[in-house]
Amino acid sequence: MAAIRTLNRVQRFHDPYVCNRVRCGFCQEGCSVYQELKLEPYSFRGKMLIVRGLLEGLYGLSKGLADVIYKCTTCGFCNYRCALDNVELIEGFRADLVDAGFAPLEHELMAKWAVEHRNPYYKRAARAEERGSWAIDIPFKAKSDELLFVGCTPSFIRKSAAKAAAVALVKAGVELAYLGVEEGCCGSWMHRTGRLPLFEEHAKYNVKMFQDVEVRRLITICAGCYRTLKADYPKHIDRFDVEVLHVVQLFAKLIDEGRISFKRKVKMSVTYHDPCHLSRHMRVIEEPRAILEGIPGVTFIETRFNKYEARCCGAGGGLLSAFPNLASSIAIRRLKELEETDANAIVTACPFCEIAISKAVEQSGSRMKVYDLAELIVEAMG
Repeated sequence: MAAIRTLNRVQRFHDPYVCNRVRCGFCQEGCSVYQELKLEPYSFRGKMLIVRGLLEGLYGLSKGLADVIYKCTTCGFCNYRCALDNVELIEGFRADLVDAGFAPLEHELMAKWAVEHRNPYYKRAARAEERGSWAIDIPFKAKSDELLFVGCTPSFIRKSAAKAAAVALVKAGVELAYLGVEEGCCGSWMHRTGRLPLFEEHAKYNVKMFQDVEVRRLITICAGCYRTLKADYPKHIDRFDVEVLHVVQLFAKLIDEGRISFKRKVKMSVTYHDPCHLSRHMRVIEEPRAILEGIPGVTFIETRFNKYEARCCGAGGGLLSAFPNLASSIAIRRLKELEETDANAIVTACPFCEIAISKAVEQSGSRMKVYDLAELIVEAMG
C-alpha cells in the first residue's frame, strides 16, 4: 500500500513496469552510487524492480530497503538518460519511508534542528541568530525588490562564497536587500529526502517573508536553493510568481551589460565542475564557462565528463549526511576526473560541491585548489 501512495504522488503508476520491461540500463553508466557499489539495487533500474515488488505485495517497507533508497544523490543523471520521472519517483518513495519511520537517523536529527533554527547544521550548533554574521560590513539596501537569498550552507559553512557574491553584486551597482537572521532554509534537503510536510512549512515561512518585503526577484548563491525555489516552490505554493535567478546567471547578464568589468588578471588554469542542480536539473551550463573564458589571465580547461554528462560530487540528496564514507568515495572519484585536466584549480558554483570536493582534496593530498566562481569574479574586478 505504501508504494501505491508513492506512485500516486507523481501519477506515474506505469513507470516501474516500463523500466522493468525495457531494462536498458542506461541509468547505470554515470550513476555515482552504482559506480562505487556495483550492485543492481543502487541503480535506478534496480530501484524500479524494488517498487514493482512493493506494488505486487512481495514485501513491505523496511530499514534495509530504506538503506538502498537513500543511497542516491538525486543527481539526475538517470533522469538525463531516461524518459521516466526518476528523481521525482525517488523523492516520492522517500516520503513514504519517512511516513513509515524508516528514514536515516541523521536526517531525523537534522529535521529536529531545522524546526528550531531553520537550518540543518545541528553538528555545528548553527543557530538562526548567527545566519547573517558573514554580512556585517556589506552595504545592503534596507528596502529593495531584489533580494539576495543566501541559503544555509553559504551562511554557515561557505561564508567566503557568500561574501564574494554579495561584494561583486554591490560593486556592480545591484541594489540588494537581504533578510539576514530572518531568512529561512529553502527546504531543498527536506524535499530531496522525502520530508514534504517540513518542506512545505519552511516554504510557506519564506514566501511570507518575500511577500512582506515585496520581492520581485530572488538571487540565490546555492545551486540547491535555486533548483528548489525555481522548480519546487511553484508546485507547492499557490501563485508563487517571483523571478528566481542563480547568481551565475546574473553575473553573466551584468558582464554583458558592462556593469561588471575585469581590471585584474587572475593567472590560473582552471577546470569547471558542473553542479547537478545547476546543470542537469536547471540547464545552467554555458554561463559559467563564458564567465571563466572572459576573466583575464584564466586558462579554462574542460574536463572529460562535463555539462549534462558531468559526474556528481556525492554531496546531494542527503547522501553526505547519512552515508559520509560513500559520499567521500564518490567525491574522490570526481576529483580524479578533474585532475586529469592538469589545471591548477577547480571552480564550481555550488557550496555543497565545494565542500565535498575540498574534503576530497584534503583526503587525497591533491594540490588542486577549490573556488566558488564568485571568488574569481570579485578578485578579477579588483
